[in-house]
Amino acid sequence: MFSSTQSLVTSEDLCNKMLKFNCCCCVNVSYCTFMSQYVTKDSICNIKTKHFQHKNQIKMEKIGERLSKLLENKGLTVYAFCKKTGTNNASIGRIINKGAKPNEKTLNTICDFFNVSKDWLLTGKGAMYRNKYESNIVNLFKEKTSEHGGNRFIELEDGRKLMAVPFVDQTAQAGFISGFADADEMMQLPYHFVTVNQYHKGDYYAFKVIGDSMDDGTKNTIEQGDIITGRVIDKSLWRNKFHIHKFKNYIIVHKEGILVKEIIAHDTENGCITIHSLNKNFDDDVIMLDDCIMILNVVDINKKP
Repeated sequence: MFSSTQSLVTSEDLCNKMLKFNCCCCVNVSYCTFMSQYVTKDSICNIKTKHFQHKNQIKMEKIGERLSKLLENKGLTVYAFCKKTGTNNASIGRIINKGAKPNEKTLNTICDFFNVSKDWLLTGKGAMYRNKYESNIVNLFKEKTSEHGGNRFIELEDGRKLMAVPFVDQTAQAGFISGFADADEMMQLPYHFVTVNQYHKGDYYAFKVIGDSMDDGTKNTIEQGDIITGRVIDKSLWRNKFHIHKFKNYIIVHKEGILVKEIIAHDTENGCITIHSLNKNFDDDVIMLDDCIMILNVVDINKKP
């Protein structure tokens, strides 16, 4: 259905050893300004993103139940945990028995010890476990890290933030296209960092572009080698018309491949979209939404060096 030279997305094997925090191309988007940065594969550990952790979630309604289960899984008593971490025994008891909210210091201690996210511990929502890289972030930046809306941020001195976005590399693409089958084993993604001015909710993924279907030689070009970041459009919203006049570019995870395209028409009655390439050598095409696994608005384009 799709030509092999269209703008599919993949990644190269990232192999540098240092974090790269140098700013790249700035792209203005309607709701925020992004500047992309990334960390390489050797400098981070693999992650298991929130889309793929549902199988291992501990589904407990109350914070006390969640903490009790974490202690049980580690084979620890409250006393043993407090002795190991220097946490106040009475404080942990109030969390378990009365559902008390821990103070920031105790919350950080619990989450760092069990490698779980703050959002999950406090609310039971989102991904339960941090990946090892997130633990490294905590160790590197300590109190400068934060978690909001299920996303991880590093606080910068000028008030901006680095948002950690899962980067879909070559080994992860098969999992994406197959609908996240065996995701705990397959979807181990490195991070791509995006500089933002505020916290953002929602699910984001980054991809690397190959192909020239979105290259028309103008300022709107998306070139091979660019890294693009997209925000997932919830499937419940697919019944409504996409905001194609507000967001021009989309990442479409289709059963036959991952595409970067403009969407120029959305037929909600028949459940299909018309996709368009900037390169005039590629014809418009109509694809069924039932054949799409995920659709994302492109919110950032990090131009290749």
